[in-house]
Amino acid sequence: MMNTRLVAVGLVSIFGVVGCGWADNAASPGGSSDPTGRTFVSSMVTVDGVPMPLAKGTQLTLVFTDDGISASAGCNTMGGQGSAQGGALVMDGELSMTEMGCDRQRMEQDQWFADLLTSTPALALDGDQMTLTSRGTVIALTEN
Repeated sequence: MMNTRLVAVGLVSIFGVVGCGWADNAASPGGSSDPTGRTFVSSMVTVDGVPMPLAKGTQLTLVFTDDGISASAGCNTMGGQGSAQGGALVMDGELSMTEMGCDRQRMEQDQWFADLLTSTPALALDGDQMTLTSRGTVIALTEN
């Protein structure tokens, strides 16, 4: 009789642990908390709580690859050894950038975005929504 109770308690414990594991996976809509292999596009940018308009016809793009990141703010393409680590975007080295000749507003936007990416911004990922935060700037991005 005692062995039957121990087996029953053991099975309930095992199902409880397995059930918790399933619940944790279900709480992450859209899949993995790893952004590798995913592309995100800006949906809103604010600075000190005030919406910041981007240059006309542009959006911020951030791509996570096995080799690092690539990004664009409307003119040049940037890239470097970066990854999501411990709730932040961490760059291992410098961010390289192409040198396309664009209008002044787009060039300044490229530099602003490059500076933000290399500032070790806080990174939060919830399903297909990513948020980068640094020095009063918040960039909301959606997986594309």
